[in-house]
Amino acid sequence: MRRRAIPWALAAALTSIAFDVGAEPTKAECVAAHEQGQRLSKAGRIREAVGVLGQCALETCPSIISVECSVWLAEAKRDLPSVVVEAIAFHGQAVVVQDLRIDGAPAAPSEVHSLDPGEHTVVITTAAGSTASSTFSVARGEQRKRITVRLAAPPAPATPVATAPVAAPIPTSAPPPRPCPVTGTRLAPSAVPYAWAFAAAGGAALASFAWFGLSGRSKERDMDRDCAPFCAQSDVDAMHRDYVVADVSLGLGVAALGVSLWILHAYREPTGRTSAPALGARPAAWRFEF
Repeated sequence: MRRRAIPWALAAALTSIAFDVGAEPTKAECVAAHEQGQRLSKAGRIREAVGVLGQCALETCPSIISVECSVWLAEAKRDLPSVVVEAIAFHGQAVVVQDLRIDGAPAAPSEVHSLDPGEHTVVITTAAGSTASSTFSVARGEQRKRITVRLAAPPAPATPVATAPVAAPIPTSAPPPRPCPVTGTRLAPSAVPYAWAFAAAGGAALASFAWFGLSGRSKERDMDRDCAPFCAQSDVDAMHRDYVVADVSLGLGVAALGVSLWILHAYREPTGRTSAPALGARPAAWRFEF
């Protein structure tokens, strides 16, 4: 598409040069403008298309070309978007724009500007030297679209930091003793045996759950393979007994481990101190005072 745009622009430039010097367009120039204007309009370059179609719409061009160019020129002018740019301060009050640039090209601040459809960038500069920019889009046929550029709020002035007066030190005979810092906590010595006991009981119960669960599953597979559905009632009862023992062991194991974790959490004391609640006493969170 870019390679094709070069001869189109060259033909439009040559045609505009011929009209600028006041010479009537030749038939070849009218045909070139006719073809170029149609392609530019379809490509969305409507501003260029208006200029090129205006050249082949003259009565000096062949009537067929002149009529078609006149129709396309009216459609291009109707589809050519336009915008009006205004600037406002951060608090919403309108400000005077001293310099306006659209897509990098200078433009009059108070006029209606015709643009091709698509995305554009506008940059404004006020008399005070403040600058702001905005990116916007216009569609084909969108007329006098209002583009508002809002200036940023000025930076807030720095607030001086007040310094408090330094109080004179109070003389003392000797500095008070500093308490030893507490760096952590540990499990109370009186609770260690109970925590280990419940943990061991929970581990044993979970091992029992695994053993009897696997044993019951093994017996179930054997009966399914050898005698189902006419197995002896004693074999069925043995399988059920293993499953019941496994379920009970699982419940006891979970409960024992839960009690062990509760002891580890409830009966802790700061490192370096010897005072700790006895295991028979209630934790501090459970004490009630009236």
